[in-house]
Amino acid sequence: MTRLTIFLTVITIFFIASCTKKEPQDPQKVLTDFRNEENLDKKITIYEEFKETNPEDKLISSLLNSIVNEKSKNGQIKEAADFLNENEEFATTRIYNGIAWRILESKENLDLGLKLAQAGVDLAREELKSLKGEKPENMSDEDWKKSKEQNLGFILDTYGCIERELGKSSEALNAFKESVNLTNEEIPELNENYVNELIKNENFAEAKTAIENFISSGTNTSNMKLQLKDIFVKDSGNENGFDSYLAEFEKVAKQKMIEKLNSEIIEKPAPQFTLTDLDGKTVSLNDFKGKTVILDFWATWCNPCLQSFPAMQKAVLKFEKDNSVKFLFANTWERVENKKQNAVDFIQNNKYPFHVLLDDQNEVVGKYEVEGIPTKFIIDKNQNIRFKSVGYSGNEDELVEELSHMIAMIK
Repeated sequence: MTRLTIFLTVITIFFIASCTKKEPQDPQKVLTDFRNEENLDKKITIYEEFKETNPEDKLISSLLNSIVNEKSKNGQIKEAADFLNENEEFATTRIYNGIAWRILESKENLDLGLKLAQAGVDLAREELKSLKGEKPENMSDEDWKKSKEQNLGFILDTYGCIERELGKSSEALNAFKESVNLTNEEIPELNENYVNELIKNENFAEAKTAIENFISSGTNTSNMKLQLKDIFVKDSGNENGFDSYLAEFEKVAKQKMIEKLNSEIIEKPAPQFTLTDLDGKTVSLNDFKGKTVILDFWATWCNPCLQSFPAMQKAVLKFEKDNSVKFLFANTWERVENKKQNAVDFIQNNKYPFHVLLDDQNEVVGKYEVEGIPTKFIIDKNQNIRFKSVGYSGNEDELVEELSHMIAMIK
């Protein structure tokens, strides 16, 4: 083969490759197409094509997460795990955590769940070690590291739950302990798993100290107070003096909460809005001028929103006879066609005594610049936002207590 022939061959190959190379796709259009597509196989095709044209785009992991979730929901656990393994270079700790937790809930394929949770733990450890990923511009280095620690803490909790289900109590306890330390003892649900395992292992002294600390910091669950009472009675032989003993820790928690709220109080005009409720009535914020309004943005697909609702129900019932306080629940960011019926069915099925407003065009949630749900705004009688509360810690008593303090502080 002559040099000229070799040169022409190389040029030809380069030309063919250039002609067949696909142009990058618009991520927003791909996301819209993906969400609108109902057929899972076609969603996978959209994912595969986008992965080829935009190999560095962060959206790939989000699409992968959606596909794995959908397969898992359909009971295709093995297929979901295989698909995840085939695309592990785009996997995130969140994806591993999601499928491992679904396996845990099913009580089946626990060995597979443990393997996936371990893969998530390994990935989270590597990301924490290297602080891998693109740090948001408005996030400090300290908060970026904390987010990585929390990611590892959450997947370790899932890993511990699976180990516990498999009867490996010692391994579960180690995972729960590390999880609690990594999340700075701030997540009640994780703290409870740790306490439960301590008690299961009859480490009552350690459990007692842990519960005392959690109650003092306001990161306990309601069940922990009952567990502390059981340990107290076991140690003293009766429950005499328990209430005053418990009150000391609750007093510390209350003081910390008030200090926190004092540092978070704000005052800025609440955006006005008019929405329709589930009965078809028009409701405006102005209707409640002179009252304290708690405006809670939520959606039926949002697990933290739904987890917070038993606590919100307690809060609503606590203030039901107080005419100066009004709770409004703005249903927003829904992903269904008939948003009103979707909300009606949910509220009726769960028998929640909530006054629900339909933000079906997502306009009000935009006005309030909400970035994630649940988000609550506590609005004073002059229609100024005084507090903004994002997320749900998992502690029912704490949420009711916090809202009560907020309301009392701005009345």
